[in-house]
Amino acid sequence: MEEIEKILKNSSKQNVDIPLKIEYRVKNTLKNKQKKRWKIYLRKMITVLASFIIVFIGGASAYAAFGGTVSGKPIIEWLGLNFNTEYENHKIEVEGEKVSYGETSIELLSKLYDDGMVLFEFDVKISDEDMKKFDIQENQILKGIYLTFNGASNNWIATIDNKEYGIKTRSAQTYRKIADNEYKIYHMYFLTDKELGNKIDFNINILYTYINPLVQNVGEDIEYEVFSTICIEGRMDVQFSKTSLNENTEIYTPESEEFKYRNMTKTVESVAVTPMQIILKISSKREKVSYASISNTGDKDYIGLMKYKAYDQNGIELGMKDYQTMQKITYANGKSEEWGIGDIGTYINFENATMELTEYMIIEKKENIEKIVINPIVIKDHDDGTSEDILLDEFTVNLK
Repeated sequence: MEEIEKILKNSSKQNVDIPLKIEYRVKNTLKNKQKKRWKIYLRKMITVLASFIIVFIGGASAYAAFGGTVSGKPIIEWLGLNFNTEYENHKIEVEGEKVSYGETSIELLSKLYDDGMVLFEFDVKISDEDMKKFDIQENQILKGIYLTFNGASNNWIATIDNKEYGIKTRSAQTYRKIADNEYKIYHMYFLTDKELGNKIDFNINILYTYINPLVQNVGEDIEYEVFSTICIEGRMDVQFSKTSLNENTEIYTPESEEFKYRNMTKTVESVAVTPMQIILKISSKREKVSYASISNTGDKDYIGLMKYKAYDQNGIELGMKDYQTMQKITYANGKSEEWGIGDIGTYINFENATMELTEYMIIEKKENIEKIVINPIVIKDHDDGTSEDILLDEFTVNLK
């Protein structure tokens, strides 16, 4: 077990999300193992693996300020897309939202809401005494910090109007180092109607915050999180309103091609053009689903993980980020279940089910975009453990 934990810890030093196919394979192994000790062992392995999944994209320390640029690229490119210069006109400065313990403090400097995208800018100052609490080894260098809100692992839970909502994979964070004991933290949530409903105004509640050190081993160039923390208790109720940006956002049902692959169909339900980005809401429906077709990579109907690239009408690639927000399965007997994003919610064999998925594609906004061309890519696994990207037929979304 010690060796496996060492391997998992080393793999965690890469600033990437753990692929969902790994989760599928581990769960499938659990299903097929007969001896109880194997189930206990592998469940422990999943727990260890989960503890090292960090939704964090580092390397932002070269940027001058939130909204600033380096070589013409805005700092929030770490989200996977570029906001245009309208960002500066819509972010809201915040005063009076500060929590502290002794000389260690976390202060909210600015906030932004843009059709589901919530952005925070924090200033974090750590006292000399609290800096000593970080478990930094002799072969490690402190590179930055990571904030965890309300004890939610990877910040995959957001507390909105005092109610918790699971937003797995829809949270990201990066930092800018000011000094050894001061950091700017930039945190993002992507929220949908599932969390906000018809609300025009809402609060995001932060009840307490953990400060976790990010370190780098001497001679290496990859950062990872150390689980020694400073906890700052103190409540922040950050108010947001959709009103101002809604006045400058156009939402419509576009002219769009359907995308079909095997027994799956994707349809663009709506387009939201905000001052800063373009957001596509996409529904997917998959027919004749069986347990084998979603868990066995060798099944003839297996689709696996998909990713996307976006282009304008001139073939120029646009920055984009894809989020899945709902996964529902309806069995042949009419019973429906909602599964967690990326999860297979049962070990029971079944056939002839229907699966529905809701996705949002956040796409970089540029001038004179007439249409968006989406290239879906399916990741194909091979028996030797390697994988390759298979480019599928594109589909087009016409903009107004």
